[in-house]
Amino acid sequence: MSAKRVVAGDDPVLRFRGAVSLQHGPGWVAPWRVPHEEARLHLPEGGIGRAAMPAGVRVTLRTDSREIGCRYLADPAPRLNGPQERPRLDVVRDGRIVTTVELRCDGEEAGFLVSGLPERMGTVELWLPPYHTTRPGPGRCSTGSAGPAGTPTGTGPRTAGGSG
Repeated sequence: MSAKRVVAGDDPVLRFRGAVSLQHGPGWVAPWRVPHEEARLHLPEGGIGRAAMPAGVRVTLRTDSREIGCRYLADPAPRLNGPQERPRLDVVRDGRIVTTVELRCDGEEAGFLVSGLPERMGTVELWLPPYHTTRPGPGRCSTGSAGPAGTPTGTGPRTAGGSG
């Protein structure tokens, strides 16, 4: 059985691509699309919730792990015109979608685990859902080999659910 490595949300092996700033809380990290300390300056008329939505944000790392997962907190999306977005997270390995995970979005801690990844060093990206404020917490890899991701593998933003 492989050793498990716990990777904290603020571990330097993680990169939050697409985020302008990170807000650290007890056991979680929230990506923001504006400097979170100055959100009210950028959005004086309101709309701060949209700045906390992680559209286009992905958590990346390099690993040879055959499984990856994490704990997270996610809030319901605000009421928007049209159909409500389903809370999904895309797991991408070396630029290819491996699977899409349905997230629980009720503000309570939850988690997921994806198994069956290739056992070779590669870049894993967790594309966060665009409209649900999502705060990743501790994650785990099935081996001790993990490091920061280099150049982003994607050619542009993806939408949750595999389309984009």
